[in-house]
Amino acid sequence: MRVIEVPPAPSESFNPNEFRQLLAAVDKAKPTPADRAALQLCLRANPGLAGHFGNLALTMQTRILGKLCGRESQAELVNAHCDQLRDSLAYDESSGLERMVINNIILAWVRWQDCEWWYQNHMETQHTLPSGDYWERKLTLAQHRYLKAIETLARVRKLNINVQINMAHQQIVT
Repeated sequence: MRVIEVPPAPSESFNPNEFRQLLAAVDKAKPTPADRAALQLCLRANPGLAGHFGNLALTMQTRILGKLCGRESQAELVNAHCDQLRDSLAYDESSGLERMVINNIILAWVRWQDCEWWYQNHMETQHTLPSGDYWERKLTLAQHRYLKAIETLARVRKLNINVQINMAHQQIVT
C-alpha cells in the first residue's frame, strides 16, 4: 500500500515486527480477546498507525488506481498528481473535518477519471443505445459527486467549523 501521509512518530517501544504479528493474530478466524486488547493498546500508544493504515479513502484510491492503471509507474504518477491536488487544497493546514472532505474530493476525482476511462473505451466500440445511455448517466453522476464534494469543502471552509474536544483537562481544537 502506498504512503501519502506521514503519521506521527511511533513510540520508542514500537516494534514493526510485533505490530505485524499483532495484525496477523487478530486476522485469524477466532482471535483471542488478549490479541485484540494488545492491538488496541498498540494503536492507542501509536495513534498515527490508525490514521495511516486505517484511512479507507486512501485504500480505495489505491485499489481503483491499481485496476485502472496498467503499470505500477502509471499508478505512481497518478498518485503523485493526487498528492498535488491535496496540496493545492491545503490538506496539511486543514482541520480534521476539512481533511475528510478533501480525501472525499480526491477519491471522487479518481472515480470520475475511472468512469471517464471506461466511458471512452465503451464509446470507441459499437454499442447499443441503452448501454451508451448507461455510461452517459454513470459519467454524469461521477462528475456530480466530484463537484458536490468540492462544494462541500467550500461550505465547510466558509462556515469555518472548528471542533473542540476536552480530554482530561486538555483542550484540542481541530
